[in-house]
Amino acid sequence: MKDFILKGLAVLAFAFFLGCSSDDSVVQNPDITNIQLQISFTVVDMQVSDLSGKTNKGGTLSNKQEWEHIFEEGLAIEFTNTKTKRVYTLPYDPSIGSSDEYSISLPFGSYSYKLESLEPNSHFSEYHNYLPFAAVGNLEVANTEVVLNLIAQTDYGLVTVDSYNIVEAVLRVPKYNDVIGMPYTTSKEYYYKYVKSGEAPKVYITAFQQSLNYQLPTIRALKRYNLLLGQNKLNNINFILADFEQEDYYFVGDDEQNAKTFVPDDRFESLLIGMGYDDVMDNYVLTRNIAALKELEFGNYVVGDLTGIQDFVALETLHIHMRNLVSSSSIDLTKNTALRNLRFDYGSEPQFGPKSLDLTNNTALETIGISCSSLSYLDISKNTALKTLTISESQLSYLDISKNTVLETLEISSSHLSYLDISKNTALETLGIFNSHLSYLDISKNTALMKLHVYGYGLELNSLDLTKNTKLRYLNMNSNSLESLDLTKNTALETLGISSSHLSYLDVSKNTALETLAIYAMSLSYLDVSKNTALETIWINDSSLSYLDISKNTALVELNTKWNNQLTCIQVNEVQLYETIPSNSPTGTHEGNWLKPQNAVFALSCPQ
Repeated sequence: MKDFILKGLAVLAFAFFLGCSSDDSVVQNPDITNIQLQISFTVVDMQVSDLSGKTNKGGTLSNKQEWEHIFEEGLAIEFTNTKTKRVYTLPYDPSIGSSDEYSISLPFGSYSYKLESLEPNSHFSEYHNYLPFAAVGNLEVANTEVVLNLIAQTDYGLVTVDSYNIVEAVLRVPKYNDVIGMPYTTSKEYYYKYVKSGEAPKVYITAFQQSLNYQLPTIRALKRYNLLLGQNKLNNINFILADFEQEDYYFVGDDEQNAKTFVPDDRFESLLIGMGYDDVMDNYVLTRNIAALKELEFGNYVVGDLTGIQDFVALETLHIHMRNLVSSSSIDLTKNTALRNLRFDYGSEPQFGPKSLDLTNNTALETIGISCSSLSYLDISKNTALKTLTISESQLSYLDISKNTVLETLEISSSHLSYLDISKNTALETLGIFNSHLSYLDISKNTALMKLHVYGYGLELNSLDLTKNTKLRYLNMNSNSLESLDLTKNTALETLGISSSHLSYLDVSKNTALETLAIYAMSLSYLDVSKNTALETIWINDSSLSYLDISKNTALVELNTKWNNQLTCIQVNEVQLYETIPSNSPTGTHEGNWLKPQNAVFALSCPQ
């Protein structure tokens, strides 16, 4: 359930008498309180078509009276004294206006208040001619001026039908097997009905002696579902969904039925024709055909110019796989404010991608993926809802993610970054740094981290503190400079991969949950895995080991030690030796899932 705010100002003028008490149980004639009450639903200052049928995109509602059916015919605010439990009722009539004064006997003291708008004796309790809502709160009356902010809640959505060429509109309710009439708004521009979330009614429309119907999706709270009859296509109903809270609504009037969007790139228009949103290659597409489109996937289409993308105002997911945006060095997504998922992939030719990308208006973005791009700068400070960010093969040398505090996944590959501050990203669960030039990485604040990749060429980390990352389950680290690694606090680790030329010692005795272990460490001469009884896979190569004991690893199903030139003996148990190892003999060759150096042996006992 969403909240929306009613703004109100109550000016309370009290006549103060000597001996006046805040306990109204001893006041025989309580003070008279004059209240000038103003209540407005700011959330429905929404944009609608004016009387001429034109749609003003942006701004606020000029004819607010159109939507005063959100009020019941007369409301009442109940104030309850928290000490005496006495109830005081203040009537409010929205039809009178907001400048009238009301009087109520309300002594000083603490109060709870309640305002409800519920239709009585309704057979169809899920369907209303006004917006059902409730507001509760507390109020301290201790001086002559009180600011009252009513915060109301509702779980209703609004269904409207543009009345142009429409004779009648009704809702059919499957659960009641009955129809519910939809009344006009004051100007008769829309039929409307408020519907409780969770319902999925069907709308039946009568136009020019034809009967049309449209199955609505499941209603969500504070959403408006607007239906428009397509011009000259009586079998075509256009559907637009928008939030109550948004200012930009595209309820198309008569003169906008044929509004067109300029799409100069033939390959872009060809994509839209293939998707069924256009039918003629003429550099234009009907705006109403694309206004409600939520997902656009370019696939293998090679597009040179994205002009026209600005009218995809409902777009939530955009995936561009292009290699020659040669006509523009940037992509304008400033009008696509509903975007939640954005992905750019430029294959093996990043020089053809945009050199700049403005995402400051795309504040709803939750996922950004940029691959093989010529981008050298990216500002995501306004994208505070971002949860996933992946950047690979970029020219970025600096990235500020301090404002992206809900970020859960961050993966950066083949960049020019030499420094990365993730101290503010405390919600991070997955972190991947590949082929970067980092020489220092502090993850001490990222205590929610469960998956960590620090891997690739150019990485020169000689140490990494993991002692605060106790939730870590997956660790894959490759740094030739790494000399030591403390894993004693990472008891939840299930997968561990380490590659380093200078790592000579590794203690995994506390990592008893380990299932997979992969080590490439030239200086490692000793490894004890006797406590890691859950291990199923062991890969150890390019080490200095001469001896390895896996006799306690009874869950082991795969072993690869083939590339260890100094390894001469692998100690196993009897089951492993005589049943598990494919050769069934202590001197067998490396076969199947049990690989060893040719000169090494499996044995029940090895010299140390």
